Amino acid sequence: MMDILVKTLMWGASLVLLLAYFFGVTLRKPFKTVAMHFLMVLAVHAVLSAVAILLTKHGQSIKFSGQQGSPGLAAALLLGVKLYMAVLMIFLLNFFAALAQKGVSSMAQFHTTHNAANLDRQPVRGFLRHQRPIVRGYQALFMVGGVFMLWALWFRFR
Repeated sequence: MMDILVKTLMWGASLVLLLAYFFGVTLRKPFKTVAMHFLMVLAVHAVLSAVAILLTKHGQSIKFSGQQGSPGLAAALLLGVKLYMAVLMIFLLNFFAALAQKGVSSMAQFHTTHNAANLDRQPVRGFLRHQRPIVRGYQALFMVGGVFMLWALWFRFR
């Protein structure tokens, strides 16, 4: 019972963080800001991965089953890994949500610059008229996917 309560609280907290970052940063700041945040997280991830590889080469490993250490330590390590994965997922999803905006605006700029003769023909005309709903649709798909990915992380990952 306590386990399901902790998982539900952590899932709710990570959803709040996902949506807060989306509405507070992704929708309000330029793409460059979101990309820099993502690159910083990626750099930290690369360093941590290199450290983990070096530790594994020298015989150090983490067992989540609690066979080598206490079950409490294994549970704490698993919680730490889940928190780390949730943070990575939040930044990754928001980067791609911002990338959708940047990609649609770049495509529209390309068509207005290099395809001016066909701006009144379909599907270019429909695309140019409905840029905002297209971007919102992509971003909604990323956020809904994020809800399910975070659910799977907290409730299915063992």
